[in-house]
Amino acid sequence: MKDRINVIYIGGSGRSGSTVLTKLLNYWDGLIGLNEICYLWEYGIEGNHPVSDGDLFSESDFWKQVLGAVFPNRPISRPQADFFAYPSQVGLKNLLLNRWRARPQDGSVRAYAKTVELLYAQVLAVSGDRYVVDSSKTPDYAYFLSRIKTFDILLIHLIRDPRAVVYSWSKQFKRQDTREGTDVAMTRFGLLKSTLRWMKWNLGCELLRGKKNVRYLRVRYEDFAKNPDGVLDRISAMLELPSSPPRYHRTEEGFQDQHHARDISIWGNPKVRTKKGAIQVSEDNEWVDNLSLRKKLMTTLLTLPLLVRYGYRLYK
Repeated sequence: MKDRINVIYIGGSGRSGSTVLTKLLNYWDGLIGLNEICYLWEYGIEGNHPVSDGDLFSESDFWKQVLGAVFPNRPISRPQADFFAYPSQVGLKNLLLNRWRARPQDGSVRAYAKTVELLYAQVLAVSGDRYVVDSSKTPDYAYFLSRIKTFDILLIHLIRDPRAVVYSWSKQFKRQDTREGTDVAMTRFGLLKSTLRWMKWNLGCELLRGKKNVRYLRVRYEDFAKNPDGVLDRISAMLELPSSPPRYHRTEEGFQDQHHARDISIWGNPKVRTKKGAIQVSEDNEWVDNLSLRKKLMTTLLTLPLLVRYGYRLYK
């Protein structure tokens, strides 16, 4: 029987605090936080952007060891490395229609799943850790991983107020973590696209509940920001991790790394991903004053059923 591959998958809409949560989990002994593994090809292998410790992806000893074992003595083709190479695996409709299928059926998809399985297994083998923390967020990719029979997945469904998400996607600022330097703009979405993504990705995460190899934990970003220790304790309890030794050091400046963890994540919020030293966890309520009343009302109306389901106030 193959060894089980433990994955902590952070799902939900972008701009919901997943990079911060991944960073803190990476501080824990036995966990390796890699952020958005689904972008390994685009921003790592092909884009060769720096990993979070500053080294270019191609110069990272960790990724050299992992990819050398996954693709030994041969070049990496795009279909092998691109985690969205198979359109049949992508889309909420496919997830809904095929929710109860245990494993990939198509031969090429099965071969691809074996490569992905080997990739995660090698991450754990090279790092010596027990859990891979993957904040790829999209439920489509989480669904694909859940169909690999050796995977045990803790799905942390991270939710943020949709009006805060709409505001965050509308902001304009430059990335500081690309090979090109600091002149690359962050992706921006308009109200309708960011709202629809918020609904689709959160609903998709809910559809993964009940799968045999998926455990589900819903976390609101606002609750995490107000009481990070409480949320981290909930995650620790689900993983059945011992309470000592401490997994991080808490000071007035924030959360400090206790284990000198390697920091080689691929992509994510650049302000957090490449940050050195203490990590502060605090709620960002800039949207309350800066998002227009019209956009607040439109977002509220479009997301009303899920807004109520997740316990958010209709007006703030």
